[in-house]
Amino acid sequence: MKKRLVFAIVAGVMWISPPGVSAVDYYVATNGNNGNPGTLAQPWETLKYAESELSDGDVVYVRGGTYYEYFKIDVPNVTFQNYPGETPIIDGSLRENAIGTYHNMVYIDDGANYVTLDGFIMQNSAGRGVYIGHSKYVTIKNCTIAHSEREGLVIIYESDNTLIEDCDIHHNAKQVFLYCGGSGGTCRNLGWGDPANVASKYSDSPIFRRTKIYDSYNEGINLDVGMTNAIIEYCEIYGNYKTQLYLVSSTDHTIRYNLIYGTDFSDASPTLGGGGIEINHESQWVDAGVPNPLITNHQIYGNLIANFNTGIRIGGNSDRSSQNVYVYNNTIIYNEYYGISIASGVGQNSVFKNNIIWNPLGQIANVPGGITWDNNLWSRTPDADAQGSNDPAYTIPQLAKTTGWDNLTGGELDGSEFVLQSGSPAINTGANLGSSYNQGLNPASIWPDNVSTLDQNNCGTGWEIGAYVFTGIACLPIDQTGWELLYVDSEEMGTVDRPATDSFDGDPDTIWHTEWSLTDPDPAHPHEIQIDLGGFYDICGFRQLPRQGEYPNGMIKDYEFYVSNNTDDWGTATASGTFANDKTEKQVTFDRVLGRCVRLVALSEVNGNPWTSMAEFNVLAVQPDSDINNDGTVNLEDFAVLSVWWDDNGGCVEPGWCGGADFNMSGTVDMSDLTYFVENWLRQTD
Repeated sequence: MKKRLVFAIVAGVMWISPPGVSAVDYYVATNGNNGNPGTLAQPWETLKYAESELSDGDVVYVRGGTYYEYFKIDVPNVTFQNYPGETPIIDGSLRENAIGTYHNMVYIDDGANYVTLDGFIMQNSAGRGVYIGHSKYVTIKNCTIAHSEREGLVIIYESDNTLIEDCDIHHNAKQVFLYCGGSGGTCRNLGWGDPANVASKYSDSPIFRRTKIYDSYNEGINLDVGMTNAIIEYCEIYGNYKTQLYLVSSTDHTIRYNLIYGTDFSDASPTLGGGGIEINHESQWVDAGVPNPLITNHQIYGNLIANFNTGIRIGGNSDRSSQNVYVYNNTIIYNEYYGISIASGVGQNSVFKNNIIWNPLGQIANVPGGITWDNNLWSRTPDADAQGSNDPAYTIPQLAKTTGWDNLTGGELDGSEFVLQSGSPAINTGANLGSSYNQGLNPASIWPDNVSTLDQNNCGTGWEIGAYVFTGIACLPIDQTGWELLYVDSEEMGTVDRPATDSFDGDPDTIWHTEWSLTDPDPAHPHEIQIDLGGFYDICGFRQLPRQGEYPNGMIKDYEFYVSNNTDDWGTATASGTFANDKTEKQVTFDRVLGRCVRLVALSEVNGNPWTSMAEFNVLAVQPDSDINNDGTVNLEDFAVLSVWWDDNGGCVEPGWCGGADFNMSGTVDMSDLTYFVENWLRQTD
């Protein structure tokens, strides 16, 4: 057997195995035998035996089937991996196999650094599903951990840099339901504490990514005393019977881009304390040796939080208060008691900006003074202490989903329900928080492709309030050069020329105005303008700038907008509505429609007069086109750029987006980008 040097780079740290170590692939199967050599043809039978034979660097491939085992891993740098295309199940139903006081089914301890579990179902533990203690850089991915009597997963005692990725963790902490009568207090009296779906203490820098944590009989994730620098991102956390995410007596956590909601399983009622995110201190940790203030420097942004007792709650007390909590661009809706609740005397130096708080049920907020609040959209007037000088008018946010928030079921939401309608008051009314908070979603996240975080200037020029907006590919104004006026029903060409072409000349100081000096009476509504855009576009909206200056004559009130491939058949209106009676630019967006010709019909004027006027008219279309190198045409040179970046998995980031080849800004150049490229290329040749 060849000796070799085995090394790994994990989270930027190089780990090198001792010289002379052999890295070997072994195999386990339910029809194997522990007297075998552990090869594919002659596999071992049990995981417990396999672990006893491993040296660092070894990999164990586990065949499909059910293994009724409890086993410990205390060898560093080993991997337990499902055999390709098969799903092994570790089942704790045979309790006589249980080990340890708390019956840890998969027990990773005693310096088992750089251990990986990949592709398992782990279920029915008589205690904990997976326990990680005194072991760093452990990775658990593509696993299910379910139906444990205690915690599904425990991370404890200097188990730093744990990675939990692409897992399902659900229906754990069953003893709360089976033995504790639904009361964590009763469990404490039995010396069991409060088991959660996921529990952690005294460890640094865990990452939970793209993981579903749901339907626990107690809390969802508990980041307890001594936990620091956790990142929880792109996760779905729902239906846990108590608080979904509990940050207690710990510091410096980042909670971002998660979908967090209550369901009929959680019954998140006030008596059960069901909450979305809670930051708090528990008095038993005052003398635990962790420095003041214990609860500080948490960042919570881009999360969707719905259907709880309280959306976000911050607690603490005078000697261990919560401080420096930064809550940005979250959407917090339909919570029974409070959207946000902060205990008296805590929250010093905390900042809340760009959040949507829509709460038609209970009070919208219960907060003390001394906290910075601004650019938040409240569905009704909050406490004076929570009002900001740059808040938009207090009203509902106009989300895609408008009803049924108080009756959700597990797995029902995918994030698209939280996107903003085109007329939402949250558009362009947020504060610019800087590039750190203006990221697109991870391309491998759980959200649909048409949902992105924050603004990216897709709905205008400012930042949005709330977690997500509808973007897909950017909906931006197209170049007016090459537009042709096809028809206008009336234009003033008498005393002063006000031709229809002045509405798309790029000059806001010139206007189109219908006739007023050459006819009597003046032509009545409706008035309309028809334009050939000079090419086919995926049209997604338009902008209309009313005449500027002193006079309001002709400002459009009611309108209809049409898109067509030609002027022979306009069909039904793509959009219709009423413009506000002011001088600001109006923007209307809709699902994209392929077309070359557009038609704007003015049905009425703001003061009931017969005229129509307009300073500037712009059409919005899905951007960019397929002209990657911006030479004015789509050709093989653009295809060459796309080919260079093809399948650059996760490498495309703003502002470059892989040289512009990642059209949908998903993070990789893939089949969707190729399809879009070809469609535009063919369209150019039509």
